[in-house]
Amino acid sequence: MPKSKADTYLNKAVIPCPPCFFCQRFIKEGVIISLPLVIVFLFLFPTCSFGADIKLSLTHRSINDNVIVGIENRSSVSVKVETVSVELDKKKYKQTFNKTIPPHGKREFFYKIEYPSLPGTYPLTATLRYYNDGTTLSLKHVAMFNYLEPAGLDTTCFPEKATIHDKGDIIVKSSRPDILRLILPDEVKIISVSTFPGKRIFHVKTSVAGFRNRYTFFAVAEEVVDGKHHSIMRQTVLETGFKNTVSSKRGNLPSSILLAQALIFLFSSWYLLKTCRSETGFSATLTKYTSRMFYITFFYFCLKNIHTWLDFSLSLISWDPANYLLGVMRDNFTGPNYNYFFQYFIDYYWGACLLLSFPYLYYCDSDKPLCRDKYSCFLKTLLSVFNLFRGKKIYWNYYSRLGMLTIGVKVFYIPYLVSWVINNTFHQSNLAASFRWDLQTVNSFLVALFIYTDTIIYSFGYLVESKFLKNRIKSVEPTFFGWVVCLWCYPPFNVFSFRLFDYPVINIAREYPLWATTAMTCAVSLLWGVFTWASVALGFKASNLTNRGIVSSGPYCFVRHPAYSAKLLLWLIQGVFFARFGVGILLGFILIYFLRAWTEERHLSLDPEYIKYKKKVPWKFIPGVF
Repeated sequence: MPKSKADTYLNKAVIPCPPCFFCQRFIKEGVIISLPLVIVFLFLFPTCSFGADIKLSLTHRSINDNVIVGIENRSSVSVKVETVSVELDKKKYKQTFNKTIPPHGKREFFYKIEYPSLPGTYPLTATLRYYNDGTTLSLKHVAMFNYLEPAGLDTTCFPEKATIHDKGDIIVKSSRPDILRLILPDEVKIISVSTFPGKRIFHVKTSVAGFRNRYTFFAVAEEVVDGKHHSIMRQTVLETGFKNTVSSKRGNLPSSILLAQALIFLFSSWYLLKTCRSETGFSATLTKYTSRMFYITFFYFCLKNIHTWLDFSLSLISWDPANYLLGVMRDNFTGPNYNYFFQYFIDYYWGACLLLSFPYLYYCDSDKPLCRDKYSCFLKTLLSVFNLFRGKKIYWNYYSRLGMLTIGVKVFYIPYLVSWVINNTFHQSNLAASFRWDLQTVNSFLVALFIYTDTIIYSFGYLVESKFLKNRIKSVEPTFFGWVVCLWCYPPFNVFSFRLFDYPVINIAREYPLWATTAMTCAVSLLWGVFTWASVALGFKASNLTNRGIVSSGPYCFVRHPAYSAKLLLWLIQGVFFARFGVGILLGFILIYFLRAWTEERHLSLDPEYIKYKKKVPWKFIPGVF
């Protein structure tokens, strides 16, 4: 019985929130000074999208010859649904609805289908057609339907994420490209198809102008062998209404130039580390500068090209589990988590570091001797690997280890946070352009603003490290397990990490009166506010897996993990009252965040200041309770 989900996004929808918050606390933390500036900027920021922010979830499941299609409106506006249909073995079953689904409302549609003509496995397609700003849009979802005997197809199929403006290409790699077809939303038409060894290119065009949409689309291969129908299906994401340059352009600096510059900085660092006799002064500062520029340039080069390396690996490996993991990684590096980072940020950041980091290090970082500079020490470790060939030991100390872990944290988080900040800027601008004074719209705007503020604070925390801000990294999570439970919650790992918990335990979907739904919506919004309040309290010290100094102000004067408390509580409300999560997923959230709190406490307890803080604030999650 297939059961899975697919979402479509018009721009980006968020969770509602209340119109007010702990103003006195925010004034104390200084947020009231910054938020008006952000709001003014967002109202002035130009927007290129139209229509309402809509997020729909489409699911379907089958029990014998009965198919149940579920629709959930997860946006803050009502959505008018035109038709809902299912298709199996070229037979279509359609219901005309022509009614509106309210915000956070759900509907189910039931179908009696005919069994296929042959035993085997078939794609079962559900299609939803709905209206937005007078335009008909669609959402499709596919799951595999097994009749009598399951029959998978022995071929590879790897569709690539695609981004088009009006028209573009969708590439599907396969060992048998001639039998591939696409299942696309109705408004995306296939113009022509080109077949090559190992891949098939579908030239597509969208018939809807003015909408930026994000779909799930499906690549399907089918074949009848020995009286049995064999099928395979894979899915990925299609973005329409976006310029192709967003996904294809990965920075302006050519790879050859980056590689040459990285080698120049590496050779310069090697020479300076070998000849520098002073722990401070010009030579020491130049060593720190060339070390940092090597890392920035080298990782710019790696992130720019890693998707091509993964593509090459996929062409060499035929083992499906490895192909799946490599495909998830490739899609992550070419997807929206990196698009804005390359388009709007990396070149300016690289240029700013090239011009400004040396004077900063010379005038503002001269108090730190070279032997205690974590980036230089780790580079010295890398260069000393060649000592193994001469029978000598590798250079390794506390600062080498700190440098290695710090670089790992920053390389992982900076692209994500920067892309999310830029994406949330566009999203907040769109919300501001369509702002209305009703509860749902105000809630959506404010929660988006809370999330926006959180991402700004954390991205700044990862990017900037200074003694003047008192946010130098003192230590990084030292255990592999601590890294695992933290990265578990972030892409690309969260694509599959929570699937372990994604199974039904009990049905928690219930109908509640309007006042209860409104109260719970406001509670969720309030908890998002508490979550952001915790980020504001951290300020310049905000970042995962690191200790940059102990914070005991804001909500941290009540509990030691206020952000985790807020997230878990709002997820419980969303799961129990709005049935957005199953019990298994909720248990997974609770387990992972309890483990994150435990590993963080174990790490931070290495700092005597945190031991004092724990005595001052004994409660982990709920004041006076736990």
